[in-house]
Amino acid sequence: MAQDAHRESRYRWIGISVAAVALLGWLLALYFWSASAQSENALAQQRSMVGSVAEIETRLVALRSEAAQAEIARDQGTSELVALLRQLDETRADVAALTSQAQALRDERQSLETDLSAGRDELGVLDDSIAQARQVVADTSQEIADVGARLEEARVQEADYQARVAELSAQVAQMTADASEAQQRVQAAREAEASLEQMVVTARQELAAIENTQAVVEQSVATLVQRRDLLAADIAAAEEQMRVRQAMVVELSQSLVERGEHLADLEARIAQLQDQVGHPARAAAAGLTIGAPYAHGAVAASFAADGTFRMSNSRTGVAVSGAYSLSENILTLSEAEGDLGDAAFPMRCRISAEATGFTLADEDGSCSFLAGVLFAGGNR
Repeated sequence: MAQDAHRESRYRWIGISVAAVALLGWLLALYFWSASAQSENALAQQRSMVGSVAEIETRLVALRSEAAQAEIARDQGTSELVALLRQLDETRADVAALTSQAQALRDERQSLETDLSAGRDELGVLDDSIAQARQVVADTSQEIADVGARLEEARVQEADYQARVAELSAQVAQMTADASEAQQRVQAAREAEASLEQMVVTARQELAAIENTQAVVEQSVATLVQRRDLLAADIAAAEEQMRVRQAMVVELSQSLVERGEHLADLEARIAQLQDQVGHPARAAAAGLTIGAPYAHGAVAASFAADGTFRMSNSRTGVAVSGAYSLSENILTLSEAEGDLGDAAFPMRCRISAEATGFTLADEDGSCSFLAGVLFAGGNR
């Protein structure tokens, strides 16, 4: 403010000086009114000089106004840059939070792998730990579901971060446009300054002061451009960190999928082992001895431990083979091959133990071909 008052004072004295020069010119004109034509030409030149100085004053006022507008634009750009830096700090905090969550997910995955290793050790003693293995599998499935939910939450947060980065990029573009406009205004001020220097030598000192003001504005604009470049570099680094985090999320998802497949295989093995353990007992309770031959007239039948059966007729030479399963006194014959005739498979028959073997009964209409047949054991 003191500098502006000083400038106003200097401009006022320049105006007074110009007025004095004009008054002196008029006095000289009156004195030399009767002089020669050369004196009249000099008087005309002085009048032209007085008009040029008035135009210079008008242009100086316009330049001061433009310089004030440039300073206002610089202050606005500085405020917007401070807001952008604050938003960048918030974005960095979000990135740090996401990184912490990714580390927590990795720790949980390591914990799950440790639990899975313990489950594998427990499978060594199958008879005593089948119930415990089921519980471990159930707990692990719940943990996988929790990890999946956390992963989905991380993806949502990552989408929010991408939206914030896009908003910051738009703001940087707006600041770039503002800086370009400020540079155009500075260039216009330079051209006006050059024009004033050519028109009058006496105004050079004031124009030098204006040049100093313009230099300050240019320095401010250069600082804003430098800060914009730094902000763009930070945004690029944040985007690179986001890409790395996406790769980590993809890798973690793949690991979880592989672990789910491994757990599914583990459950299938447990079910298979349970079936192998309980199958002979269920077969014995139904009157069926695994591997023993059975006969009904000319028809011979046998059921192997690998889940396959074979039936043949010694009189006709017809033979049928396939797979069988036994559950809750229901004998299911399926995947039959050979001379099937009118028989349809799969065939579900209720099996009942007898003193000499077992009897088959129709369960749902598919076992009518063997309903009421008694298969007697050949070696009981």
